[in-house]
Amino acid sequence: MRLSNLFMSTIIVLAAVMCSTPDLDAQGREGQGQGGRQGRAGQGQGQGQGRGAQGRGQQGRGGGFGSTRGGGTTTLLGLCQNASVQKEIDLVDEQKADLTKLRTSQDEARRSRASTRTGSRTGGFDREALRDATPEEREKIIADARAARDAPEAVKKREAEAATRAKESAERQKKEDAKVAEILLPPQLARVKEIRIQLMGLRALSDTDVIAKLQITTAQQKQIKEIPEKAQEASREEMREAFSNLRDLSREERTAAFTKFREKAETQQKDTEKDVLAVLSSKQKTSFEGLKGKPFTLVRETRNRTGAQRGAQGRGTQGRGNGDATPSRGTQGRGGAAPSRGTQGRGNAPTTPEKPDDN
Repeated sequence: MRLSNLFMSTIIVLAAVMCSTPDLDAQGREGQGQGGRQGRAGQGQGQGQGRGAQGRGQQGRGGGFGSTRGGGTTTLLGLCQNASVQKEIDLVDEQKADLTKLRTSQDEARRSRASTRTGSRTGGFDREALRDATPEEREKIIADARAARDAPEAVKKREAEAATRAKESAERQKKEDAKVAEILLPPQLARVKEIRIQLMGLRALSDTDVIAKLQITTAQQKQIKEIPEKAQEASREEMREAFSNLRDLSREERTAAFTKFREKAETQQKDTEKDVLAVLSSKQKTSFEGLKGKPFTLVRETRNRTGAQRGAQGRGTQGRGNGDATPSRGTQGRGGAAPSRGTQGRGNAPTTPEKPDDN
């Protein structure tokens, strides 16, 4: 069972906060970093075979606790958009078309909700004023914003809003799953649910269907929820203390610190998973394994977004290895023909468009 995003995301976020400085050029450097990453990603596309997900696809495995975004989709509709799942359940073209229509309508509704939320946001601080402020003024603006954010009434309001959104999201998901069930045949639906549980790992113990089938009691549900939360909080406090002096360390010392906490996070994650499984009875554990069905390896598909395509193709730069792209503009890299300016252009590396994961 792979390392959950639960602890790793905490490491990354805390390290970023501790190492950051209130520099007005930060946004510019971030943009440059993204551009550099895109260009470097493009180098790989010049090869005869793409690396990583582009070349062979990423194999999905079950996860522990954490965000489903990091590990890919675990919704029924999202899984049914995956080619390896479609092959596993023998989807016919008519079903694929119906699922695509449903996906399109769901995406449109999601964008509409996101637009509404963005337009209704208030509070925070004036980012333009922050950019134009002196270092002292900037510190005060940020401190005031944090104080307002951490005020008891503000925290209570956010928690209430989060609970409302979670309830609304669960209702929408229930309706979406019902529509998927109308498109699939019973055996197909059953298999997709098995695959979903495999991918969710222990997070599936919080799923309403799994709770019902395993007859997980209210007391057990509370323990299953609290165990990873307490582990995460303890890990957060440890890392906050350890990273407090991170900016004063050398690069080698920072690398060593990250390595140490990655290893510790992995150990803590395994311990957390053991503690959660210990909440279940022997019968429940056996039933849980039975709900997973036959082992399945999900081949994850790369996202096909404009920004990702530009990064994958690079800016006229062919990657290492023997490139198969047709020369046009730009500069050819190592491993192809002899370097010469004006030979390798954008977008010529062979790519295979693939469907995006559900978010």
